[in-house]
Amino acid sequence: MTKSEKKHASKNTLALLLIALPGITYLIINNYIPIIGTFIAFKKFSYAKANTKEENLMCAVVRRMIKEQPTAFDLDKAISELKRDKFVESECILSDVHQGYNAGLSRAIEIVKGGGVE
Repeated sequence: MTKSEKKHASKNTLALLLIALPGITYLIINNYIPIIGTFIAFKKFSYAKANTKEENLMCAVVRRMIKEQPTAFDLDKAISELKRDKFVESECILSDVHQGYNAGLSRAIEIVKGGGVE
């Protein structure tokens, strides 16, 4: 290959590279950058303990925000709604499914009465 042929080939290569550049950029942005989000999403982090001063501050802020949240329901109304949905056992013999449903509602009433704290 002569010197002029090499120069002409490098111009063609550069032109093809410039044509392919938007496609390569699109491929990198849409296929490889979201992988970083996967690493962030599945990073093990606990709000109960922190390793650095910044994480400790963030944990304290999150705990305070959670503590300041008001109760989102009226306790007595929620309990009365749960009791209303139970099947009355005196009306008929309940199947296993209905008994399980009632047991689940009874457990839900206990949890609501306890404030969700074990």
